[in-house]
Formats: sequence, structure tokens, C-alpha cells
Amino acid sequence: MTAYPESRRDDLVETLHGHQIADPYRWLEDPDSPDTQDWVTRQNAFTEAELSTYPVRAWFQRTMSAILARPRAGVPVKKSGWYFVGRNDGTQAQDVVYVAESLEELVSGGRVLIDPNTLSADRTDSLGSFTVSQDGKYFAYGINESGSDWTTFRLLDIATGTPVDDTVTEAKFCEAAWMPDSSAYLY
Repeated sequence: MTAYPESRRDDLVETLHGHQIADPYRWLEDPDSPDTQDWVTRQNAFTEAELSTYPVRAWFQRTMSAILARPRAGVPVKKSGWYFVGRNDGTQAQDVVYVAESLEELVSGGRVLIDPNTLSADRTDSLGSFTVSQDGKYFAYGINESGSDWTTFRLLDIATGTPVDDTVTEAKFCEAAWMPDSSAYLY
């Protein structure tokens, strides 16, 4: 077995609330730094070299590709008078969210409310979460750009699918929570 790639450990220590906390891998928190990109490249090369030795890898890749290439749909949910479901034709990286006013309309197709596959040119932005205002007017959804934990919230008018000009940035590990009168959301 090949040796694991070297992972640099810095001597960074912070004092937080009176306690000394070592953070030797803080340098990895910047995904755009040359050091981090080099580390990721070396880790991926190591992983690929190891996995390529597994005799069942080709079978596993074929089997998983066949499973994922099948059309699928989630379980419909009713929120504030609207029905929602995620569907995937088997070729899409992410499920498309459909909406309808009735379950029958949703089952017969519904309308695309948001297609996460079109959020960025390189298709790395994803739909992290969504909530619906109590009055059923707005769909607040969180976008995670390029696989980041940071979320940007956006709004759609559900009836028309039209974007509402209201963007919040730099939220992390949360979803929108609507005020009882649907006048605003918190995160």
C-alpha cells in the first residue's frame, strides 16, 4: 500500500474562552489557496490509485451508474396549500422541484418551480433547503455555491415562479423560518 500523502500541521494555537485550542489544519479552510488545492489533488490521486486496485471496482461503478441512471421521484409534500415533489429523469445531477395546486395536478406533471441544475454554469450550485410562507405566497430556498456550507437565500413567488428581489448571503447551517404573518423570514 502506498503511503498516505503528507498533510501539513501548523503550530497554530488560539485562546478561546480561556482555553488553548490547537488548530493545525486551519490552512485547509481556504479552498482556493494553492496549498489546499495541492493537498486535494494529492489526496484524490492517492484515493484513485488505491481504488483502481480493487478487482470489483468496474462492476461496482457499472452497477451504481445503472441504479442512479433510473428516473425517480420523492414523496409529495403539501405546504401552505401547495403540493411539492422532487423528480429526476436519471440524467440530472440534482432533483428538480415541481409544484401544483392539487395532488392530481402534481401526479400528472405539475410545473417546474426550481431546477437546481441550472443555478450555475458549472452545475456545482445546489439547493440546500426550502420553506414555504404560511400564506402560501413565497418559496424561500437556500443555495449552496460550489459545494460550500454557506447558504444564499432567495425567494420565488410560488403562483408565478417569478424571483422576488430579496437576497440574504452568508448564512450557514440553517433554513428560512417564516414569521407567523408571512411578512418576513428569519435564518
